[in-house]
Amino acid sequence: MNISGNQSLWVTPGAGLGTRYMQMAARVAKPNSFNTTTSQMTFVNVSMANQSIIKQLDYNDSKDTAYVDMLIEVPSSEPPGVKQASLIFYWTQSP
Repeated sequence: MNISGNQSLWVTPGAGLGTRYMQMAARVAKPNSFNTTTSQMTFVNVSMANQSIIKQLDYNDSKDTAYVDMLIEVPSSEPPGVKQASLIFYWTQSP
């Protein structure tokens, strides 16, 4: 599974996509659901580029679940207001 962002949550200079202010990581929901060695198990910055986060999800009834955790940090100089961004989840099934 790959994930990318479409825009930053923040208007503060230096807090755009690709910075520590919006990060993601995979987390195990059911044991042996996916390959944790090749998946992104520590937080990485969200960017506009597709980033592989979960590899080799074993999609069957007993172990077909994984979590994606988000780490969001508000920049200290960020003005108040409505904030929004979208994450794009992309995956393909292989034989």
